Amino acid sequence: MHRAARRSGRPDAGCSGWRRCGSGGIAIEGIANGSGRAETSGGGISVAGSGGPVVVETAGGAIRIAKARGYIEAQTAGGGIDAELALADPAADTHCTLEAAGGDLVIRLPAELAATVDAEIRVEGWRHRDYRIETDFPLEVSGLGTDRITAQGTLNGGGDLIKLRTSNGDIRIRKR
Repeated sequence: MHRAARRSGRPDAGCSGWRRCGSGGIAIEGIANGSGRAETSGGGISVAGSGGPVVVETAGGAIRIAKARGYIEAQTAGGGIDAELALADPAADTHCTLEAAGGDLVIRLPAELAATVDAEIRVEGWRHRDYRIETDFPLEVSGLGTDRITAQGTLNGGGDLIKLRTSNGDIRIRKR
């Protein structure tokens, strides 16, 4: 069973797992089982642990996902994303797609995860600083100092896609 810590919108009775929709910030804690989805038209989203996949989207605000035990799909039109995948089972779907239109991306992946990484920073408008991709994994980073910085490679022989996209923000790929 889950409990919503703050404003949680309306649950969708037809959804297996959990679903929260609203127009303000959303915080969800203690998801023991199943997948879930959260959407807000403005405000941050925080998911503190899940027993399955997590899909979240906000039109403006930061996203934080801790200890997801399934794939992660997160998108924000304004703000950063900080996500942690806690599952490395090769039989499970562990793909991750994180997209931010202005903000930093941080993803924590199990050291033993088999995955294929495709990360990209787009620098748009006036460059007010140098952006970079930092990684704890052996990835090929290219394009530093240009308007398109990328990191690509395979982890532990390759596997599900870890797709990371941001504009005017840094990307950090960490071992958990």
